[in-house]
Order: sequence, then C-alpha cells, then structure tokens
Amino acid sequence: MNKKYATTGYGTTVDAVYTEPKISSDKGNLMIMALPEPISNLNDIIATYTKGIPSYSYARDVQLPRMERRFLVPQLRSLRIYLPFESTLEMEFYNALTASYRLRELSRVDAVVPYTKLVSPTGAATNAGFALLGYSGCGKSSAIALLASHYPQVIKHHLPDGTVLSQILYIVVSCNSTHNFSELYGSIGREIDKALHLDIYENMINKTQSLGKKKNKVIELIERFAIGICILDEIQQLSFSETNTNTYESLLTIANTTKIAMGAVGTEDGYAKMFSVLRTARRLGREIPAVAYCDNLNYFIFVMKRLFEYQWLDKPLALTEEIVDVFYRETHGIIDQAVSLWIAVQDEYLQKKKHFTITAKFVSSVFTKRYPHMRELLSSIELPENDEKIAEILKEANLKHEHDLEIEKQNMTMSEIVTNEEVYRITMLVQSVTAAIRNVDKRSTDEEIETACKEVIKDMPPEQRTCDNVAPLVNEKLQKKQAPKLSRTVSSQDMLNSILQN
Repeated sequence: MNKKYATTGYGTTVDAVYTEPKISSDKGNLMIMALPEPISNLNDIIATYTKGIPSYSYARDVQLPRMERRFLVPQLRSLRIYLPFESTLEMEFYNALTASYRLRELSRVDAVVPYTKLVSPTGAATNAGFALLGYSGCGKSSAIALLASHYPQVIKHHLPDGTVLSQILYIVVSCNSTHNFSELYGSIGREIDKALHLDIYENMINKTQSLGKKKNKVIELIERFAIGICILDEIQQLSFSETNTNTYESLLTIANTTKIAMGAVGTEDGYAKMFSVLRTARRLGREIPAVAYCDNLNYFIFVMKRLFEYQWLDKPLALTEEIVDVFYRETHGIIDQAVSLWIAVQDEYLQKKKHFTITAKFVSSVFTKRYPHMRELLSSIELPENDEKIAEILKEANLKHEHDLEIEKQNMTMSEIVTNEEVYRITMLVQSVTAAIRNVDKRSTDEEIETACKEVIKDMPPEQRTCDNVAPLVNEKLQKKQAPKLSRTVSSQDMLNSILQN
C-alpha cells in the first residue's frame, strides 16, 4: 500500500514529497516526482477497494426489535466489494497523470503575481485519459470515489523563489441532465474551488459571457493549478441535442492546449454520442468495460456471499443455489441492483409480524413490488433509453424507502413520548424549578440546579411533583452545599415569592 502521504482523498492538501522517478526522463519533473505510486499488487488493490461494515454484529443486532433492525439494513449501501475492472482503473489513472505531466514544464506567470503555471510544449498531443463505461449501478462512480480516496487532491510545491504551486491532481465533475457546456465549465470552476477551499472560480467562469471566453478561463485555471486529470462522471446526461460539433471540439481544444488528461465515466451509448459529433476520431485514452463481471456467475456468487455476511433477519438465511439464481435472474448480475434487492428483501421480511423462511418466490415478489417495470427494462438493458429509466426507478425506490423509514421513526418517537409521558412532565418541572431558583440564587449553575432537582423528586410521589413543592426543597439542598460560601440564606418565603412572580 502507498504510504507516501498520510492525508488523502477529496479536498485534502499535502506538502510535496519528492521521490526518484522510475523513468529517468521524468527526473526533475516535480509534478511527477511528487505523485504517490499507484497500487499495483492485487491483494493491496482488493484491500483498498473493499469496504465492509465494521460496526456490524449479528449476535447484538438480532436482539433488537424488528422495527429497529429495519433502520440498520440500509447500512448495506456503504458496502464496497472489489470489482475486477478496478485494478485496470488504478493503473490507467496513474498513467494518465504521468502522461499529462510529461508534456508540461514549470514557468512563472510574471514577475509580480506569486503564482506559477504549467506551459505545454508546442505541437505535443496526448490521448491521456480513460473511459470507464457500463450500465447504471455497475459500480463506476463508487470506484472513482475509492480511487480518489487514496490520492491527495492538492500537492503544494514550495519553490526556491518563494512561490507556491498548488498542483491539483484531479477534479471530478458530475454531469446532470440540465448540463450544457456553459454549465459544465462552471462546474469545473466549482470543483477547483472545492479542491482549494475557495469560493472564487465558479463565479469567475459563470460571469464570463461567451462560451469561447469561458473555455479560455478554464484553460487558464488548468495551467495555473497544474490540474492533472478532469473526470466527467455520468456523461450520458450531457445535453447532446443542444451542443454542436464546435462545442465538443472546444473540449478537446482544452485538452490539447493544456495537456490535461480527460476521464469519461458513463454508458457506452453516452460515450459514443459524445464523440460521434467530433471531426476527429480521437478518443479519451483506454476504454475500460465496467460490466464484464455481470456475465460471470461465479463472480456473482462471490458477491452474494459478501452480501449475505450482513443480515438482520430473525435467523440467518442460507445462500442456496435457488436464492443465487433468483437474485441473478432479477438483477442481471449488476451489483447495485443486488444490494438494493437484498436491502428490500430484509426490509419486507422485518415488516411482517410472523417468522417465515425467505424463498425464491418471496424474493421475486419483493422485486416486483419495490421496482415496478424494472424486469422488462433489465431484459433490454442494452437500449440507451432504458439505462436512465432504470436509474430513476432505483432512485425513486430508495427515496420511498427512506421516506417510509422516517415515518416509522417518527411513529416510534411518538409512541415513546406517549409511553414516557412522565419524562416529559419531569423535564418541564425541572425547567420551571431552574428558572425560579435562578432568580434568587446567583451562585448555583443550571447544571447544579437541575441535578439537585432530580435528586429531590426521585423519591417524591408524582402527585406532589409541583414547582411550589419542589423549588423550596431544591433551594435548601443547594444552600446546604454552599453554606460556607454564602453570606445570607435564601428563605423558603423568598423562594415561594419568586415562584409566584414567575
């Protein structure tokens, strides 16, 4: 595992640590010499891209009421299981960074501004980058997040002339259905702001009027902050209908001018659309298929074994061939679908008042109930329009689940309040007593008053727990504790008068 930098992940900044490069021609290139090494050992990669649920304990959790267990099941969404394309992604990301920085050199902006920028050698071009392609839910975005988590986002170079170069290794821009390229450039500015913990560059780009000037501003920022790679996530959501050839060409102009590497994450159809309008055949480096594992039943069994390690059922459910088959049939091997279905199955079980054995038939019925029309969409998942529909169904189902859990949580809270009405009454009483005593006793803290109040009422019959009865007793208790410090004693009559005034 790479231990060059102790602090890594989105928004992290570290001071540069230089190591001898493996390629002699990279010697003297500070941007490359400061990079952490990629994780190349398969065991280390698996460890890095695998995230369990450390707090999980079946023996402990199964003792909880069913309703409380329902709130624990969604923890499965934080689970990360190593996917076979992630080792390729790890290397391609590092290769993209080094290829990009090899085509740059350090130069002062001018003699006044204490910044540096990267100036690209003229005439050089690069296909540095990658395209991570596959269906929604196959783990692409999660893989990108885990990849970024073990790289610092910003490396600061303290140069001999006293200036500091902030090298931004990566920015990840999430595209959405409203994005045209004008908005995309603004989003690049926002991600630069996040990396540097500033609030400048998004507004700077958005205030620039023409698309050409926005592009030039993005180029300026890429050079100034030595941005290594820009990853566009969910590229299929870009507004292709509103974007002409020149707009897409401008994206490649940025890459050619600055030598920044480009990453594209999304569906194969979205990637094809993005480049079908280009006058050049250049793509964004290596294309990495993210869905190959979906067709491998043995690997799906491996995934299901990992999922079934986390159960909140009354009795652990064995992973039988029948159960594997129904999960594989319904989810088509897509990991996000499998996780969502396993959450839904356990949630539906825990809502029942009786104990029963979960069968393949029950799993299918849950799938039908929770994800209407999903079965038909998955059967023709290769159709581009279906990918967005599938993502929307999953999103809506998850939102409904969260809504239902919130309603149940509030119902539980209301039941507890009704059941423990005396707790409410005691709280109100303590507040009243504290307010009354505070008017006549300036030395006791609120915490001391509240403690004394609870001690007084502990053994007092409920019908006698009134402010008139409790406050004088609390006052006497406090006075005894503070007797050596007090110059006068507050009388019970003074206390009663204070209560009446309140």
